[in-house]
Amino acid sequence: MIFRVRNQPRLDYFRRDMKVLLFGLVLFLSFEVLSGQDVEPDAEADIIFCKTNASESKGILQIQIELPEKDLNSYTDLFLETDAGTFHSKNRIFKVPLTKLLERRRRNLVANFWLVAIGTNICKVVLDLNDVRSKLISNHLKSIDSKKINLRDFEYISNGMDFEEVASYFEYPGEEILKSEDIEDDFIFGRAWKNADGSQLIVLFMRNQVFSKNHVGLK
Repeated sequence: MIFRVRNQPRLDYFRRDMKVLLFGLVLFLSFEVLSGQDVEPDAEADIIFCKTNASESKGILQIQIELPEKDLNSYTDLFLETDAGTFHSKNRIFKVPLTKLLERRRRNLVANFWLVAIGTNICKVVLDLNDVRSKLISNHLKSIDSKKINLRDFEYISNGMDFEEVASYFEYPGEEILKSEDIEDDFIFGRAWKNADGSQLIVLFMRNQVFSKNHVGLK
């Protein structure tokens, strides 16, 4: 396997050590990742999507979900799985603290939830928070430009995310820090998202998806 680093500025010792670790990680994990991932190209076609209405009141996002007709009378206990926790319904209305949804987001305000019953996924819910009238959301968007990349951003980025999703989250594609040759049609590359003080989030991608991450100095 041949790696080359392109257009790199002079690195300090810590970053050179980090790059060595990244190289080793690519070598160690590449075969396991390649052999362990199952590709299901038609999985998205089988997902059922539910319609939803949402409004905000006193910091609480109230989400009303329209069940598929075949499921209208099938379930009594419904739960909404979100990245802010799991919430039980009352009269098919879910109340979610809006601040919890916003605290791990930047401008990526399209939220994906799952409506579930015990042991059953009923449907996927896609909610664009840009469509919700809320002073909390407006204030959140105004504060984005002054936000540094922090540990919450590090925690938000997870294995399996597409590069496009990560780049959209930070609103720019990051700085290329690692580029490899194709490995049996799989491409491995690394990007870094940096703050002015030198702290940064480092992400490795394989098959255009996150498979490793690290950070330097994030708080």
